[in-house]
Amino acid sequence: MPDAWFALGVRENTENSVAAALVARGFEAWHPTHRVTKLTEVPLFPGCVFARMREHDRRAVLTTPGVHSILGGASGAEPVRDESIRSLRILVAA
Repeated sequence: MPDAWFALGVRENTENSVAAALVARGFEAWHPTHRVTKLTEVPLFPGCVFARMREHDRRAVLTTPGVHSILGGASGAEPVRDESIRSLRILVAA
């Protein structure tokens, strides 16, 4: 499977540090935020970071401090469609 986006379950309030740790390990990571005051941004999805990875990268991602799961459906981890990530990026930028 080529690189795909996955939603990761992380400890709340660790989204920034988890995303930074994933980037340090060579992954593309993103956690959308929204501004609640002029100086404060909070996660759009608390306890969630999106990471672009390949299926064989699961172990490296799951051993990143703060990551507790790869989210999905009843059949296990499922990729997030690229169109969904693009739409979220547009929503956050607006």
